[in-house]
Amino acid sequence: MPAPPRDLHDDEALRYQWATLAALLRQTRILDGLGTLLLALALLAALAGALAPIFAPHQTAWRPGWPWQAGLGLSMAAALVQKYHALRCALDAELFDWLARQAPNPATAAEQLDTALVQLRLRRADHLPPRDWPERQRAALALLRRQGLWLLLQAVTLLGSFCWLRH
Repeated sequence: MPAPPRDLHDDEALRYQWATLAALLRQTRILDGLGTLLLALALLAALAGALAPIFAPHQTAWRPGWPWQAGLGLSMAAALVQKYHALRCALDAELFDWLARQAPNPATAAEQLDTALVQLRLRRADHLPPRDWPERQRAALALLRRQGLWLLLQAVTLLGSFCWLRH
């Protein structure tokens, strides 16, 4: 049974949804910037911990233990995963923005987008048929939430490693 014809109002509403989602996904730059700041702090702390025995070999007041190092390592690992999610969110933001502004036919845009992603090897061919738009929008928002969770893990592990130094 063929799908019912879409009217122009449906296409315009879909374009507004895409533009709104693109604008929301572009806000991941804020999360990514905060993640970069936390990563730099973790790297500086790790460097200070590594250089402390060299520059102050007789001073034992500040010798971080393995929990501190593990916390920094976990924070840095979480930063890398957060960066991956930021990259994915930025790509989705650009794609949704393009769709909102320039997609010639919103009804066939999903299939065309999936074809392009498969040809660029950014999506596996066995994931076809294409997802519908509400599913794509939920997936993009889930990426944004996961990025926030990885940032939270990054901050908590970094804070935990600094709290360990107080003992």
